[in-house]
Amino acid sequence: MPPLQVVWFKRDLRAYDHAPLYQASQRGWVLPLYIFEPDLWRQPDASNRQWRFVRECLVELDRTLGRLAGKTHGLIVRTGEAVEVLEAIHQAHGIDALWAHMEIGNNWTFQRDKAVRRWAKARGIPFHELPQDGVIRGLQSREGWRDHWEAEMSQPLTPAPQRLQIPPLRSDTLPVSVGDDDCPHAQLGGRSRGLALLRSFLSHRVRNYARGLSSPLTAPSACSRLSPYLAYGALSLREVVQATRRRIQQVQADPNAAGLLRSLQAFESRLGWRSHFMQR
Repeated sequence: MPPLQVVWFKRDLRAYDHAPLYQASQRGWVLPLYIFEPDLWRQPDASNRQWRFVRECLVELDRTLGRLAGKTHGLIVRTGEAVEVLEAIHQAHGIDALWAHMEIGNNWTFQRDKAVRRWAKARGIPFHELPQDGVIRGLQSREGWRDHWEAEMSQPLTPAPQRLQIPPLRSDTLPVSVGDDDCPHAQLGGRSRGLALLRSFLSHRVRNYARGLSSPLTAPSACSRLSPYLAYGALSLREVVQATRRRIQQVQADPNAAGLLRSLQAFESRLGWRSHFMQR
């Protein structure tokens, strides 16, 4: 087995519109890696309800990657600190390149990513960090940023790889729980659930969006409910933006759809706000 193209999944838990995965798949054997980092889930902004959502996304991603490789499972899970996990894989199998999306998280993930970049540089391993959500990490000036965001959102969606070569390596078991906070009505994770919510929202639920999004009484039904799927990358922002714009085009010619059009445009605007405030 030749050295591996490691694709490190973080907040991009999908196989579709995933440029790092697609690029890696064109170069040989791919190790789709999720690192369960206990210290990350001990951070004050982490919770068990978030982990349950992520775990459900990972279970579906595992099946999707497996299908692309002609297997039952495709995701390789390792537990530990990121640099130590990557070093162990490199020593055992060799890493030809490391691929990931730039993560816009908290200071803990920012420092972890800096440590991984230092490790990769010291080992002579190319670390390809590709942007997503139209956000540029380390940007000094936002002059021209909106044009950049628009260009990113207008790019064609990256297809899922037609075929993956995944090595038969061991995979750790995902923890069932990382805490004891009880949230029985929390949203369920997984790309298929996110796609179903996107379809139902754009087809009919969006009608009440513009007038219902600001009230705690109406927001649970009027809003898209897509936030966690975007936050953890089960859906890409670009695919949601493009689906919204296709729906806007469908209703623009209907003189009786002024309210629906207004809600769709309000939603499209807030998708841009999301990236804008992340960029700040």
